[in-house]
Amino acid sequence: MLKSFKLCHTGFTLLELLTALALCMLLALICWPTYQDSLRQARRGEAKGELLRLADMEERWRMTHAKYANLTELGGNSDNPHYHFNIPLFNAMAFTITASPTQHNNQHLDVCQTLEITQTHELTSLAANNCPHP
Repeated sequence: MLKSFKLCHTGFTLLELLTALALCMLLALICWPTYQDSLRQARRGEAKGELLRLADMEERWRMTHAKYANLTELGGNSDNPHYHFNIPLFNAMAFTITASPTQHNNQHLDVCQTLEITQTHELTSLAANNCPHP
């Protein structure tokens, strides 16, 4: 008498694995740009915080000096690798602090580009039309 031979399938077939891999790649292609935009927005938030901190330092400096300070007088540059901070305008009446995105981690692709704050603590973007909220 012949015994019935029963095949036992365990695991996945190559087709099932390739289908799952293709779906994962498709999700990654869709999600990666959104993830990168979220990172750029978070780094922009850090730059805004640093601009506000530097503006507050300018106000404290001005209380005891005849004019606003340059970046060196305030204690040097920030250690933020994604933005370069500069004070192109400072005198007895006004100051302007800028934060320019660097090439590090593609921060220069951020829609807001260069951020700027003045003595009125008004935060603006040089790409104001494209920037949702500087």
